[in-house]
Amino acid sequence: MKEKIKRKKQYLPIKFYKEAIDILDVFTTIILLSLGEHGTSIKDTIIRNFIARSIVSLKGILKLWEEKDYQDCWILHRCILDRLFHLHALAKEDAFETFEKWSFKKQYEYKNKIRSDPYFRDKISPDFFKNMNKNKKRYTDICKEQPQWDRPKPEEIAKEMDLNFLYKYGYDYASTLVHPMANDGESDFLRQTKLVPEEMFPDQRAVINNSCLAVVVIVQEGLNISSLLWRCIMFDFLDNFKIFLQNGSMDYKESFLKIGSLGPEFDICKKKDI
Repeated sequence: MKEKIKRKKQYLPIKFYKEAIDILDVFTTIILLSLGEHGTSIKDTIIRNFIARSIVSLKGILKLWEEKDYQDCWILHRCILDRLFHLHALAKEDAFETFEKWSFKKQYEYKNKIRSDPYFRDKISPDFFKNMNKNKKRYTDICKEQPQWDRPKPEEIAKEMDLNFLYKYGYDYASTLVHPMANDGESDFLRQTKLVPEEMFPDQRAVINNSCLAVVVIVQEGLNISSLLWRCIMFDFLDNFKIFLQNGSMDYKESFLKIGSLGPEFDICKKKDI
């Protein structure tokens, strides 16, 4: 019989999420090292960066959750979902190179704007501008190309991915927390003053559970669209992790132990045949 955790409510006890996130952190590091070693395309670099940013955000959510800073948990959750929707749209449109050029152009222009401002340019470390002269030619060349790229619409991408619930109850909900509202901080006030017992507040484990799911889907999407072929055991882990989030099954641990038993000399991926 497969091991499961019995729970009285919809979500797992927080200690099991902590353990799972620690294991997911190690798993994604293995993926990142492989992408860093074997990935050669701009697409692989973007996938690598999206995965790295997402797992760091997930660990940040856990830290904020422990501090009962639930509003910022949801804001970081929205950031993770944004990367998920971007990754799917980029793969669908095969727009990784265009996105990279567009990003380079926007970031160069931002730095140049600061460097041209007599008030700010002398107050910022010169290291902030150190690559601008070296990158000027590339910026000029990209401007001649005029790369056209628009950010994807999250609602449309979520519907396309059959992840409407992550948009409605994650991205869209969190969007209301990014900017101040009339009752912004009310729950923080009640918690800080202890005027309301903690058990009277809504269960906030949803943000942990759904953030874990979003990161797993980002990794799964990234492996599928990368220029590399990955061992089936890597996908087994991700599938079992999603089952853990659904019903508490511990099978993901077995998959992780199998990956660990392969040893450092075992390649978990290889280049696709062209």
